[in-house]
Amino acid sequence: MCEEHNITDIDDLKVYTLIFFNTICSQSKNAIYENTTLNFKVKTHSFKCSFSQLKSKGFKAIKDSEEEKDEEWVESDIDFSSLQLKTQMPILDFNIKEIKAKSPSPYTESTFIAMMETYGIRRPSTYTSVFEILKNKNYITLEGKNRKITPTALGKSIVDFFLNDSQTQWIAISKVDDSFTKKLEEMLDMIIQDGKSAYLDLMQNIQKKLGTEISNLYRNNSNDNASATKKEMIPPTEKQLNFVETIEKTLQVKASDMTKKDKFACMKFIEEHSKKMPKKDK
Repeated sequence: MCEEHNITDIDDLKVYTLIFFNTICSQSKNAIYENTTLNFKVKTHSFKCSFSQLKSKGFKAIKDSEEEKDEEWVESDIDFSSLQLKTQMPILDFNIKEIKAKSPSPYTESTFIAMMETYGIRRPSTYTSVFEILKNKNYITLEGKNRKITPTALGKSIVDFFLNDSQTQWIAISKVDDSFTKKLEEMLDMIIQDGKSAYLDLMQNIQKKLGTEISNLYRNNSNDNASATKKEMIPPTEKQLNFVETIEKTLQVKASDMTKKDKFACMKFIEEHSKKMPKKDK
């Protein structure tokens, strides 16, 4: 193949070889391992020992022969078949080793997408859009070449609000079963397949369950209550504040201080006055 297409450069040959063997490996069977875990008890102390034995190389038969010629797989000669529950084993030797557990690494864009894929959250076509949405709302920042995800102070305060406020705990993901979002995605898929009637049924069920809570939430947060603490308030977004300013200038109305400080009061103000705004010419 390389000769036919006149591929003679060493670097080009390496790239082609890498692509070729990875393509072949991707179509091969998985490698099969047998994992064995032994639990020992010495007086009041418990110990665990794990072994992994390769039973079928699968794609590794290709990969090992081409890329790992210097690293032959050594089959373990340990036979565990004779071990039974509560079998007594003599201690031949031991050593003490200090192991420092590494803290979990922050999510990156790629690892977070892998997590969403594993748990069935969102759909492949919308994976990347979630980061831009959160970034535009100033909830997260994406740093470095790996696009490490770091929550902002605003993002943390919003999560704290939903976790600590008794009226809005149902919004917080940590208060919902892990499968909640996946089930919701499946319901949305059914809406697309079944048509408008399924959509109406879904929205009616949501309205019955959450209608009262949402109404109370807007009512309580739209009141210009001077006793509201800063911890209880979420500031409006820059886009919302700009819209409020436009409404004030166009309709000659004055927004309260609470409207410019509290997101829910701001949303209420926009909802009340946006219908009165003149329509833009197309």
